[in-house]
Parts: sequence; structure tokens; C-alpha cells
Amino acid sequence: MKLEHIGYNVAEPQKLMDWWCANLGFKQVHPAFIVDSTGQMAIEFYNNPAAPVPDWANTSPLAMHIAFLSDDVDADAKRLVAAGATLLETVHKEGFDMVMLRDPFGMAIQFVKRGNPILL
Repeated sequence: MKLEHIGYNVAEPQKLMDWWCANLGFKQVHPAFIVDSTGQMAIEFYNNPAAPVPDWANTSPLAMHIAFLSDDVDADAKRLVAAGATLLETVHKEGFDMVMLRDPFGMAIQFVKRGNPILL
């Protein structure tokens, strides 16, 4: 099996997708879908009144976050904070660098640099 996309019910999907495209290198390919720079992973942001919109801004990033590989987590965090994100946490350990942020819409975003990558 190959993962195609993950979907999130959000209050303002188009504004959120515009921000992600401008600041995280995504491209919008459908009214509700953006794809990452590899074109191999999509995220669906939609607003469906048939289901409640979770309170993403008050959901612990330990319960849900979207993680990105980074060569320099601090530089990426600084860039996103300048674009309206909020810095939540920074961790630097031997072989592991991580920052956790929230985008302006409340979604938790993580940048990570691992000494031992988990992807194949």
C-alpha cells in the first residue's frame, strides 16, 4: 500500500492552503488538495459541515502534527514565524533536532532533522 493523502476538516481551507503553498512549498492541484514538493504526498483540507471542525489550535501537537524533514530546523522555524506561525517548542539532542510550530490556522507543524532517518 502507498499512502495517497491525509484529510483534515478545517474552518478556512482555501486560506490555509494558500499559506501552505506560499510558505511550505506545496502546490494546489484540486480545490481541496495540495501536494508536497515531491508530488508524492497530498494533504486534503476541506470544510464539511457534516462533521465538526476540530479545535486544531487547542489540540496538543502530541495528539496531531504534520512533520517535515529539514536541513536546518531553526532557520525553517524563523522563516515560518516571520510568515505568521507560532513557535511552540525547540529540541536539540545529539542526532535529533526538532521544532514544533502552529500555522496561523492552528495546525501543528513539526520540522525534524534526524541523524538516523526513519524513511526508507
